[in-house]
Amino acid sequence: MPMKAYYCVGTHWDREWYKPFQEFRMWLVELIDELIDLMEKDPRYRCFHLDGQTIMLEDYLEIRPEKRKKLVQLLKKRRILAGPWYNLPDEWLISGESFVRNLMRGMRMCREMGFPHCDFAYTPDQFGHIAALPMIMRGFGLSAGICWRGTQDVAYPAQFVWVGPDGSRMVYHKLADKGSYGPFDFAVRRPMKASGRTDKAFKEYFEPYFKEETERAPLPIVLMLDAIDHQRPDPEMPDLFEELRKRYPDIELVWASLEDYGREIAQHADELEERTGELRQPLRDISGMYQYLIVHTISSRYPLKRRNGQCQALLEKWAEPCALFQQMAGGQPILSYLDKAWEYLMRNHPHDSICGCSVDQVHRDMMYRFDQSEMIADGVTRRAIAAIGNATDAPAAWQNIVVHNPLPFARHGVYDIAIEFPPDYPHKYVDGFSTGQLMNKF
Repeated sequence: MPMKAYYCVGTHWDREWYKPFQEFRMWLVELIDELIDLMEKDPRYRCFHLDGQTIMLEDYLEIRPEKRKKLVQLLKKRRILAGPWYNLPDEWLISGESFVRNLMRGMRMCREMGFPHCDFAYTPDQFGHIAALPMIMRGFGLSAGICWRGTQDVAYPAQFVWVGPDGSRMVYHKLADKGSYGPFDFAVRRPMKASGRTDKAFKEYFEPYFKEETERAPLPIVLMLDAIDHQRPDPEMPDLFEELRKRYPDIELVWASLEDYGREIAQHADELEERTGELRQPLRDISGMYQYLIVHTISSRYPLKRRNGQCQALLEKWAEPCALFQQMAGGQPILSYLDKAWEYLMRNHPHDSICGCSVDQVHRDMMYRFDQSEMIADGVTRRAIAAIGNATDAPAAWQNIVVHNPLPFARHGVYDIAIEFPPDYPHKYVDGFSTGQLMNKF
């Protein structure tokens, strides 16, 4: 059976990592400027992926608002693909609610800008994967996905069906151990640019790479992914692609999107092996060019993890429920504050951020975002609780104390209460709560 090969190109965008955010954003602006110009000049440059993220659009348009119309046109034409994520979060260090909110925000951004999100569960470089990932992705209507770390070639074929804990079945592409999410770049495009597109170069670089990919694929379909870190579009790639098609007519070479590839392999789900559970397989051969799981990031820079847990709990268990109760009681909480608090928090969830594996400036910036999220959530909570308890500044209201139970069931317990007295309150006063005794006697 003839082989079909999908060439999918893009970039993997770490918003902050070995450089702080502002430097990487300058790179991003340069990248998208070049991409828009290239696509306008060369229609052969079919499409380009923005790493499954939408936050890149926010970061770009804050600096280049005048390019919004051109960018949105390319997104609508599916020449630039973004989403479904807001950003690519770590899967182990955030709550389930944060995980879902990330996808909701990314998809909402796509709708508001007037283009469909990329129908592909793109998770190319997370440090292993939770067992519930296919269940969540199928719940959001995605058709197929991709993975790398946490799977080894000796145990996983290039295409398999991953079954979630609820029985959800989703076809996944497993990237080869070597080459990560830029195998075509490392094995073919980059060395051929250096050596020239000669007969020898095609035999030395393209043919061995393609042979390896076909041998590990159970289907007659190959993914040639070209999307390594912070990669800019290569204007010479259309020429190389045309030459590949001429030299290898027996291969159906297609420059397409990941969603095109995903939809095709999803049609063959019944022909593929199944896997269940977490994808957390560690490196087995340190002598080879294989991928590392990087498990130590779960505990690195522990204060980041603690602040993240505090902010998540404040938003999920206090601010949002209390705002809902306020609304149910006839109040009008300003819900856009919650959206802003989630925005600050989710900007700390990319794997190189929350995992604590970046330069110091990155993690200093994260503390500022945690602060903002916490202050907003705290303010929403206090105002909602005050509204529910009919709090006023009337002197008589000082005699009332309202205790709020944040848990979804009744309970008994001891509560710590801080009582604030005005500065001019007398030094000796009568306890009006219970004893009636004179306090501060001495």
